[in-house]
Amino acid sequence: MFRMRLNAGFTLVELIIVIVILGIVAVGTTQFISTSMQIYSDGNQRADLVAQARFILLRMEKEIRTAIPNSLTVSANCLRFYPIKNSGTYVGDISDNPLTVVNFNNNVVVGDAVVIYPTSVNSVVNARQIIAVDDQGSTDSVYGWQLTGESTLSSPGKRYYVPQSQVSFCSQTTAQGQALVREQNGVQSLLGLGISQWLVQYSADTLERNAIVNIQLELQSSTNERLALSHTVHIPNVP
Repeated sequence: MFRMRLNAGFTLVELIIVIVILGIVAVGTTQFISTSMQIYSDGNQRADLVAQARFILLRMEKEIRTAIPNSLTVSANCLRFYPIKNSGTYVGDISDNPLTVVNFNNNVVVGDAVVIYPTSVNSVVNARQIIAVDDQGSTDSVYGWQLTGESTLSSPGKRYYVPQSQVSFCSQTTAQGQALVREQNGVQSLLGLGISQWLVQYSADTLERNAIVNIQLELQSSTNERLALSHTVHIPNVP
């Protein structure tokens, strides 16, 4: 008489094989997830660097393009310039005092400076001051400005500029690391962090082209991800 023998469960060899296979699958899955997370993290850091660089460059370009011609100066780690508060044309001779001007945006007050035919930053620093404003009893945007001193340098286009306080963009060491800082009237605002390189070159205008500012900017993330950019700003204003 034959008796059938039934085998219940798994053998030790089979269990070991299953454990090894599961271990291999687990290791592969872990590495896949870890690599995917690293790629995602690196992508986010690159996107943050690009967004920060775009904000810095667009903000600087917008302000630099409003600078009074030839008022820009560059030092080792700073770009400085005088923004335009008001501009227009004058009537008559440059030596007239009061000087008759056409001013459609009447935001000029006593104490403001008037720059005519700026050839360097000294033209702004040594500009004449407004000591009295006369609207000449009219509403045609023509005013008489009483100025300190006299000027003998006339603008070919009879242009004048009224400057704001000087603005500076500088690279500084802060508690958060190397930063790019904007300053005006003693008030500082942070433009960006992680500035590993900041280089500015200024080329004055010529008869063939406008003035040019070239900005070399490199940003570095906390994981040493780097983004290097070169940006050129053309300053369209002319004296």
